[in-house]
Amino acid sequence: MNVYHRPLRATGHCRHYSFDRRAGEPTCALGMDLGAPGASRSCWPDPEKLRNPPRQCPLRSEYTAEERAAWEDWISARLVRLGNAVAALPAPLPIGCVGHLDCPNCGGTLRWGRWHGGASVRCETADCAEARFNVARGADWPLTGKGADR
Repeated sequence: MNVYHRPLRATGHCRHYSFDRRAGEPTCALGMDLGAPGASRSCWPDPEKLRNPPRQCPLRSEYTAEERAAWEDWISARLVRLGNAVAALPAPLPIGCVGHLDCPNCGGTLRWGRWHGGASVRCETADCAEARFNVARGADWPLTGKGADR
């Protein structure tokens, strides 16, 4: 079974920046206070290109070009794996169903489900393929896959 090694998440932000979704606010791994309005702007990608550039954070640290390239390559490869996973599903999936099959990417277990308004696909192999999809009520999903007319 293949194992996918996720590289460092090298974005355009400062390497210390993250966004805490539960708290709904940005955070700094080095303890800089980002709670004030606009305080996190110096952490954003290319802050000097903003209309009103913020004061440079003295702790800002950029990812290297190699780290950013590795992250972009990993994202691209993961999207290909997701496309392969969706293409392997029986199509269209009936609403209210769940199932599993061998993952076309790694040979692990690919689990899927379909409900009114959505669908999900998740391989049990870490970082292989995983996504949730919004699907219009009454629409067939996926439109292509095993068993679908091509």
